[in-house]
Amino acid sequence: SQIANAVGTIGTIATQMGVNRTQLNRKMKAITGMTSTSYLQELRMSTAKLLLTTTELSVAEVAAQCGITDVAYFSQLFKKATGKTPKQFRDGWTRLK
Repeated sequence: SQIANAVGTIGTIATQMGVNRTQLNRKMKAITGMTSTSYLQELRMSTAKLLLTTTELSVAEVAAQCGITDVAYFSQLFKKATGKTPKQFRDGWTRLK
């Protein structure tokens, strides 16, 4: 998947930066005000919104592109982040065009 391949897991990112997960979380919190997990999730949801509004990919395909294999979990995260399901978000965006 696009995001998963681009950034990997938090553990992989920490290793690539030469720090442990705790140090990475501290650095991310200092820079962004968010934990590394929260930041990665926000990145995934931003990518999902972009894909839902600019492509004809299915919700499952968008979830996979964002590094999430469980579509129900993806929909739950998306609704928590936006207040709408992926389908509601796409439908609302399409009406605005």
